[in-house]
Amino acid sequence: MMSIRNLFIVIIICTGILVVFYLKDLTNFNIKPELLVHSPTTLRPNVSRSSWLLPSVHKELTSSLTPEMTRSEIVVALVVCGDRLQETLNLVKSALIFQLKNPLRIIILAEDNLIQSLEEKLGDWQVLRNHTFKFEIH
Repeated sequence: MMSIRNLFIVIIICTGILVVFYLKDLTNFNIKPELLVHSPTTLRPNVSRSSWLLPSVHKELTSSLTPEMTRSEIVVALVVCGDRLQETLNLVKSALIFQLKNPLRIIILAEDNLIQSLEEKLGDWQVLRNHTFKFEIH
């Protein structure tokens, strides 16, 4: 039988995997293979996720996004217990790295002895990221 601690570990890992897949697949476009460009000389520079597309295709895809799609908030909820502080920070860091233009809210349920460490670290990251995300720790 699985202990509560192991159950929380599984939940944290599954949540992390789901967050990565969700952030990676924010836009679900059906792109025709003939529109793909494999020559590095024709790629549009400084295009974050769509650097492998023709510039005209990239413009078409980004202009088709509705304001709701570009502004919807992404909420990540985590449960932290025991000695899993570093795993939680890694998961939050991954969510921040994959954050595009959508606002990000992180909600963390933590044991009392972990709250101060989480608040300090996330507060530092919030300053470094120019307050592009919000967090709550309960």
